[in-house]
Amino acid sequence: MKYVSVLELRNNLAEILNLVASGNSSVVVTKHEKPVVMLNQYKETISPFAEFYGMWKDDGVSGEEYVNRIRRTEYSRKRTEYLRNRSKSRKK
Repeated sequence: MKYVSVLELRNNLAEILNLVASGNSSVVVTKHEKPVVMLNQYKETISPFAEFYGMWKDDGVSGEEYVNRIRRTEYSRKRTEYLRNRSKSRKK
């Protein structure tokens, strides 16, 4: 890990960004000798939530429809619908 001041970052931005982008090092930027920000190589990741909810994208089924399908009773479906409508009417 390399430490650089804000002034040093400003003067050598391209060089420091290339160093970080290569994955060889992270850079901590300091201001008045106190760490302010850390620069790391960008890695594209898939959120676990996006991966989980992505299972419906080819199905044509929304998450709400899926939940309604697996609810145990008709009562719980109606209760959820009632609560949603009640909260919408209160917002108006």
